[in-house]
Amino acid sequence: MKKEIKIIKKAKTLFDKYQHLITNEFLLAIVFFILIVFLIVPKSKLGISSLKIGDVAPKTIRSNVSMLVEDPYATHAKIKQAEEAVPNVFYYNPELYDNLYNKIYTAFNDIANIKDKTLALKKFNQDLDINLDLDTFNKILKNKSIILRFTNTILKDINRYYVLSGPSDYQYVKNQILIYNTELRTSRLETNTEKFIDLNTAKALSYDKLHWSVPNSDLRKLIIDFVFSLVKPNAFYNSEKTQELKKQAREKIAPVYLKLSKGEVVVREGDIIDKNAYVKLKALNSLFEVKNRFLDLIGIILILAVFL
Repeated sequence: MKKEIKIIKKAKTLFDKYQHLITNEFLLAIVFFILIVFLIVPKSKLGISSLKIGDVAPKTIRSNVSMLVEDPYATHAKIKQAEEAVPNVFYYNPELYDNLYNKIYTAFNDIANIKDKTLALKKFNQDLDINLDLDTFNKILKNKSIILRFTNTILKDINRYYVLSGPSDYQYVKNQILIYNTELRTSRLETNTEKFIDLNTAKALSYDKLHWSVPNSDLRKLIIDFVFSLVKPNAFYNSEKTQELKKQAREKIAPVYLKLSKGEVVVREGDIIDKNAYVKLKALNSLFEVKNRFLDLIGIILILAVFL
Protein backbone atom coordinates (compact mmCIF):
# COMPACT_ATOMS: atom_id res chain seq x y z
CA MET A 1 0.00 0.00 0.00
CA LYS A 2 2.92 2.42 0.82
CA LYS A 3 4.41 1.66 -2.57
CA GLU A 4 1.17 2.52 -4.31
CA ILE A 5 0.88 5.82 -2.38
CA LYS A 6 4.42 6.74 -3.45
CA ILE A 7 3.52 6.03 -7.08
CA ILE A 8 0.46 8.24 -6.83
CA LYS A 9 2.47 11.09 -5.21
CA LYS A 10 5.08 10.81 -7.95
CA ALA A 11 2.32 10.99 -10.53
CA LYS A 12 1.03 14.13 -8.78
CA THR A 13 4.49 15.75 -8.96
CA LEU A 14 4.77 14.98 -12.66
CA PHE A 15 1.28 16.30 -13.17
CA ASP A 16 2.16 19.64 -11.48
CA LYS A 17 5.40 19.90 -13.53
CA TYR A 18 3.81 19.30 -16.88
CA GLN A 19 0.32 20.65 -16.16
CA HIS A 20 0.60 23.22 -18.97
CA LEU A 21 1.01 20.37 -21.50
CA ILE A 22 -1.93 18.34 -20.30
CA THR A 23 -5.41 18.98 -21.66
CA ASN A 24 -8.60 17.99 -19.87
CA GLU A 25 -9.20 15.25 -22.44
CA PHE A 26 -5.71 13.85 -21.97
CA LEU A 27 -6.09 13.94 -18.19
CA LEU A 28 -9.39 12.09 -18.43
CA ALA A 29 -7.80 9.42 -20.60
CA ILE A 30 -4.93 8.96 -18.12
CA VAL A 31 -7.34 8.63 -15.20
CA PHE A 32 -9.43 6.03 -17.01
CA PHE A 33 -6.29 4.11 -17.98
CA ILE A 34 -5.10 3.99 -14.37
CA LEU A 35 -8.54 2.87 -13.21
CA ILE A 36 -8.58 0.05 -15.72
CA VAL A 37 -5.08 -1.06 -14.67
CA PHE A 38 -6.14 -1.18 -11.03
CA LEU A 39 -9.22 -3.22 -11.89
CA ILE A 40 -7.76 -5.81 -14.23
CA VAL A 41 -4.14 -6.35 -13.17
CA PRO A 42 -3.93 -9.15 -10.56
CA LYS A 43 -1.88 -8.37 -7.49
CA SER A 44 -1.70 -11.87 -6.02
CA LYS A 45 1.88 -13.00 -5.63
CA LEU A 46 0.90 -16.66 -5.15
CA GLY A 47 0.59 -17.51 -8.84
CA ILE A 48 -1.83 -20.35 -8.11
CA SER A 49 -4.99 -19.27 -9.87
CA SER A 50 -4.30 -21.47 -12.90
CA LEU A 51 -3.19 -24.59 -11.02
CA LYS A 52 -5.33 -27.72 -11.33
CA ILE A 53 -5.50 -31.18 -9.82
CA GLY A 54 -2.69 -33.25 -11.29
CA ASP A 55 -0.44 -30.26 -12.04
CA VAL A 56 3.12 -30.10 -10.74
CA ALA A 57 3.59 -27.39 -8.11
CA PRO A 58 5.96 -24.73 -9.53
CA LYS A 59 7.09 -23.74 -6.03
CA THR A 60 6.50 -24.42 -2.36
CA ILE A 61 3.37 -22.63 -1.18
CA ARG A 62 2.57 -21.93 2.46
CA SER A 63 -0.62 -20.66 4.02
CA ASN A 64 -0.48 -17.21 5.59
CA VAL A 65 -3.78 -17.69 7.45
CA SER A 66 -5.57 -20.20 9.66
CA MET A 67 -9.08 -21.17 8.64
CA LEU A 68 -11.47 -24.00 7.83
CA VAL A 69 -11.97 -24.76 4.14
CA GLU A 70 -14.99 -26.65 2.85
CA ASP A 71 -13.92 -29.72 0.87
CA PRO A 72 -16.48 -30.11 -1.95
CA TYR A 73 -15.01 -33.44 -3.06
CA ALA A 74 -15.26 -35.08 0.36
CA THR A 75 -18.70 -33.54 0.90
CA HIS A 76 -19.89 -34.86 -2.47
CA ALA A 77 -18.52 -38.34 -1.68
CA LYS A 78 -20.29 -38.30 1.68
CA ILE A 79 -23.57 -37.25 0.05
CA LYS A 80 -23.23 -39.97 -2.59
CA GLN A 81 -22.58 -42.56 0.10
CA ALA A 82 -25.67 -41.42 2.01
CA GLU A 83 -27.81 -41.61 -1.14
CA GLU A 84 -26.56 -45.10 -1.97
CA ALA A 85 -27.46 -46.24 1.54
CA VAL A 86 -31.10 -45.27 0.94
CA PRO A 87 -33.10 -48.37 -0.06
CA ASN A 88 -35.27 -48.27 -3.15
CA VAL A 89 -38.95 -48.07 -2.24
CA PHE A 90 -41.50 -50.56 -3.55
CA TYR A 91 -45.22 -50.28 -2.93
CA TYR A 92 -46.84 -53.65 -2.23
CA ASN A 93 -50.48 -54.71 -2.07
CA PRO A 94 -50.65 -58.02 -0.14
CA GLU A 95 -54.40 -58.40 -0.67
CA LEU A 96 -54.43 -57.98 -4.44
CA TYR A 97 -54.54 -61.67 -5.30
CA ASP A 98 -57.01 -62.58 -2.55
CA ASN A 99 -59.32 -59.90 -3.92
CA LEU A 100 -58.75 -61.20 -7.45
CA TYR A 101 -59.80 -64.72 -6.50
CA ASN A 102 -62.98 -63.39 -4.89
CA LYS A 103 -63.66 -61.40 -8.04
CA ILE A 104 -63.25 -64.51 -10.23
CA TYR A 105 -65.42 -66.60 -7.94
CA THR A 106 -68.14 -63.93 -7.99
CA ALA A 107 -67.97 -63.68 -11.78
CA PHE A 108 -68.67 -67.41 -12.11
CA ASN A 109 -71.60 -67.15 -9.69
CA ASP A 110 -73.06 -64.16 -11.55
CA ILE A 111 -73.44 -66.16 -14.78
CA ALA A 112 -74.65 -69.38 -13.16
CA ASN A 113 -78.28 -68.74 -14.08
CA ILE A 114 -77.73 -67.17 -17.51
CA LYS A 115 -78.77 -69.74 -20.11
CA ASP A 116 -77.68 -67.79 -23.17
CA LYS A 117 -73.95 -68.48 -23.57
CA THR A 118 -73.40 -65.29 -25.55
CA LEU A 119 -74.94 -63.15 -22.82
CA ALA A 120 -73.09 -65.13 -20.17
CA LEU A 121 -69.78 -64.56 -21.99
CA LYS A 122 -70.48 -60.83 -22.30
CA LYS A 123 -71.26 -60.59 -18.58
CA PHE A 124 -68.18 -62.66 -17.66
CA ASN A 125 -65.87 -60.53 -19.79
CA GLN A 126 -67.30 -57.32 -18.38
CA ASP A 127 -66.99 -58.47 -14.76
CA LEU A 128 -63.35 -59.52 -15.17
CA ASP A 129 -62.36 -56.95 -17.78
CA ILE A 130 -61.04 -59.57 -20.19
CA ASN A 131 -61.84 -60.57 -23.76
CA LEU A 132 -62.43 -64.33 -23.96
CA ASP A 133 -63.81 -65.86 -27.14
CA LEU A 134 -66.80 -68.21 -26.97
CA ASP A 135 -64.75 -71.37 -27.57
CA THR A 136 -62.34 -70.62 -24.70
CA PHE A 137 -65.26 -69.58 -22.50
CA ASN A 138 -66.99 -72.93 -23.07
CA LYS A 139 -63.80 -74.79 -22.12
CA ILE A 140 -63.53 -72.73 -18.94
CA LEU A 141 -67.16 -73.44 -18.00
CA LYS A 142 -66.65 -77.14 -18.66
CA ASN A 143 -63.69 -77.19 -16.25
CA LYS A 144 -65.03 -74.59 -13.82
CA SER A 145 -64.36 -76.47 -10.57
CA ILE A 146 -60.79 -77.46 -11.40
CA ILE A 147 -60.04 -73.98 -12.76
CA LEU A 148 -61.32 -72.34 -9.58
CA ARG A 149 -59.32 -74.75 -7.41
CA PHE A 150 -56.04 -74.22 -9.20
CA THR A 151 -56.65 -70.50 -9.65
CA ASN A 152 -56.78 -70.27 -5.87
CA THR A 153 -53.60 -72.37 -5.59
CA ILE A 154 -51.70 -70.28 -8.13
CA LEU A 155 -52.72 -66.95 -6.61
CA LYS A 156 -51.80 -68.04 -3.09
CA ASP A 157 -48.46 -69.32 -4.35
CA ILE A 158 -47.42 -66.19 -6.26
CA ASN A 159 -48.64 -64.01 -3.39
CA ARG A 160 -45.54 -65.21 -1.52
CA TYR A 161 -43.55 -63.09 -3.98
CA TYR A 162 -43.35 -59.46 -4.90
CA VAL A 163 -44.54 -59.71 -8.49
CA LEU A 164 -43.28 -56.88 -10.70
CA SER A 165 -44.35 -55.84 -14.17
CA GLY A 166 -40.98 -56.54 -15.77
CA PRO A 167 -37.35 -55.39 -16.19
CA SER A 168 -38.27 -51.70 -15.87
CA ASP A 169 -39.05 -52.26 -12.17
CA TYR A 170 -36.77 -55.26 -11.59
CA GLN A 171 -33.65 -53.16 -12.26
CA TYR A 172 -34.25 -51.39 -8.93
CA VAL A 173 -34.14 -54.63 -6.93
CA LYS A 174 -30.78 -54.13 -5.21
CA ASN A 175 -29.54 -55.07 -1.73
CA GLN A 176 -32.06 -53.68 0.74
CA ILE A 177 -35.58 -52.82 -0.39
CA LEU A 178 -38.04 -50.74 1.58
CA ILE A 179 -41.45 -52.38 1.21
CA TYR A 180 -44.43 -50.11 1.81
CA ASN A 181 -47.64 -52.02 2.52
CA THR A 182 -50.40 -50.04 0.83
CA GLU A 183 -53.12 -51.74 2.86
CA LEU A 184 -51.61 -51.43 6.33
CA ARG A 185 -49.67 -48.25 5.49
CA THR A 186 -46.57 -49.66 7.13
CA SER A 187 -43.06 -50.21 5.82
CA ARG A 188 -40.25 -52.68 6.44
CA LEU A 189 -36.90 -53.62 4.97
CA GLU A 190 -36.66 -56.64 2.69
CA THR A 191 -33.21 -58.11 2.07
CA ASN A 192 -34.20 -61.27 0.19
CA THR A 193 -34.06 -60.17 -3.44
CA GLU A 194 -35.08 -63.67 -4.59
CA LYS A 195 -38.62 -62.85 -3.49
CA PHE A 196 -38.89 -60.40 -6.37
CA ILE A 197 -40.05 -61.85 -9.69
CA ASP A 198 -41.72 -60.49 -12.79
CA LEU A 199 -45.01 -61.64 -14.34
CA ASN A 200 -43.33 -63.89 -16.91
CA THR A 201 -41.34 -65.66 -14.19
CA ALA A 202 -44.48 -66.04 -12.06
CA LYS A 203 -46.27 -67.58 -15.04
CA ALA A 204 -43.42 -70.02 -15.73
CA LEU A 205 -43.19 -71.07 -12.07
CA SER A 206 -46.94 -71.65 -11.90
CA TYR A 207 -46.92 -73.74 -15.09
CA ASP A 208 -44.12 -75.96 -13.76
CA LYS A 209 -45.86 -76.48 -10.42
CA LEU A 210 -49.05 -77.64 -12.15
CA HIS A 211 -47.12 -80.24 -14.11
CA TRP A 212 -47.96 -83.16 -11.79
CA SER A 213 -51.28 -81.81 -10.51
CA VAL A 214 -52.71 -81.29 -14.00
CA PRO A 215 -51.12 -83.86 -16.34
CA ASN A 216 -53.24 -82.74 -19.30
CA SER A 217 -51.07 -80.09 -20.98
CA ASP A 218 -54.02 -78.46 -22.77
CA LEU A 219 -55.95 -78.05 -19.54
CA ARG A 220 -52.82 -76.86 -17.76
CA LYS A 221 -52.29 -74.23 -20.45
CA LEU A 222 -55.96 -73.20 -20.27
CA ILE A 223 -55.70 -72.63 -16.51
CA ILE A 224 -52.43 -70.70 -16.74
CA ASP A 225 -53.56 -68.53 -19.64
CA PHE A 226 -56.84 -67.73 -17.89
CA VAL A 227 -55.24 -66.85 -14.55
CA PHE A 228 -52.45 -64.74 -16.02
CA SER A 229 -54.82 -62.84 -18.27
CA LEU A 230 -56.12 -61.42 -14.97
CA VAL A 231 -53.01 -61.24 -12.80
CA LYS A 232 -51.47 -57.81 -12.33
CA PRO A 233 -48.26 -56.90 -10.45
CA ASN A 234 -48.74 -56.73 -6.69
CA ALA A 235 -45.65 -54.52 -6.25
CA PHE A 236 -44.03 -51.64 -8.11
CA TYR A 237 -41.03 -49.35 -7.75
CA ASN A 238 -41.96 -45.91 -6.43
CA SER A 239 -39.43 -43.45 -7.86
CA GLU A 240 -40.99 -40.38 -6.23
CA LYS A 241 -40.83 -41.84 -2.71
CA THR A 242 -37.29 -43.12 -3.26
CA GLN A 243 -36.07 -39.71 -4.43
CA GLU A 244 -37.79 -38.08 -1.46
CA LEU A 245 -35.83 -40.32 0.92
CA LYS A 246 -32.60 -39.60 -0.95
CA LYS A 247 -33.26 -35.87 -0.63
CA GLN A 248 -33.79 -36.24 3.12
CA ALA A 249 -30.51 -38.17 3.35
CA ARG A 250 -28.67 -35.42 1.43
CA GLU A 251 -30.04 -32.69 3.68
CA LYS A 252 -28.72 -34.45 6.78
CA ILE A 253 -25.13 -34.41 5.52
CA ALA A 254 -22.96 -31.66 7.00
CA PRO A 255 -20.19 -30.18 4.84
CA VAL A 256 -16.71 -31.65 5.27
CA TYR A 257 -14.03 -29.11 6.20
CA LEU A 258 -10.25 -29.16 5.90
CA LYS A 259 -8.17 -27.34 8.53
CA LEU A 260 -5.71 -24.85 7.09
CA SER A 261 -3.08 -23.60 9.56
CA LYS A 262 -0.94 -20.49 9.29
CA GLY A 263 2.52 -21.41 8.04
CA GLU A 264 1.34 -24.81 6.83
CA VAL A 265 3.02 -26.11 3.69
CA VAL A 266 0.10 -26.63 1.35
CA VAL A 267 2.23 -28.07 -1.43
CA ARG A 268 5.97 -28.41 -2.03
CA GLU A 269 7.76 -27.57 -5.23
CA GLY A 270 7.61 -30.51 -7.63
CA ASP A 271 4.73 -32.26 -5.84
CA ILE A 272 1.66 -33.38 -7.76
CA ILE A 273 -1.34 -31.34 -6.66
CA ASP A 274 -4.01 -33.66 -5.20
CA LYS A 275 -7.60 -32.84 -4.28
CA ASN A 276 -6.81 -31.73 -0.72
CA ALA A 277 -4.02 -29.41 -1.84
CA TYR A 278 -6.17 -28.04 -4.66
CA VAL A 279 -9.04 -27.21 -2.28
CA LYS A 280 -6.66 -25.35 0.05
CA LEU A 281 -4.93 -23.52 -2.81
CA LYS A 282 -8.27 -22.47 -4.22
CA ALA A 283 -9.30 -21.08 -0.82
CA LEU A 284 -6.04 -19.13 -0.51
CA ASN A 285 -6.43 -17.76 -4.00
CA SER A 286 -9.97 -16.63 -3.19
CA LEU A 287 -8.66 -14.71 -0.17
CA PHE A 288 -6.06 -12.98 -2.33
CA GLU A 289 -8.71 -12.09 -4.88
CA VAL A 290 -10.76 -10.46 -2.14
CA LYS A 291 -7.67 -8.60 -0.97
CA ASN A 292 -6.93 -7.48 -4.54
CA ARG A 293 -10.44 -6.15 -4.98
CA PHE A 294 -10.06 -4.22 -1.73
CA LEU A 295 -6.79 -2.72 -2.98
CA ASP A 296 -8.51 -1.77 -6.22
CA LEU A 297 -11.14 0.10 -4.26
CA ILE A 298 -8.54 1.91 -2.14
CA GLY A 299 -6.57 2.78 -5.28
CA ILE A 300 -9.60 4.29 -6.95
CA ILE A 301 -10.38 6.35 -3.85
CA LEU A 302 -6.78 7.63 -3.72
CA ILE A 303 -6.79 8.56 -7.41
CA LEU A 304 -9.99 10.51 -6.97
CA ALA A 305 -8.56 12.22 -3.88
CA VAL A 306 -5.39 13.28 -5.77
CA PHE A 307 -6.89 14.52 -9.01
CA LEU A 308 -10.17 16.03 -7.88
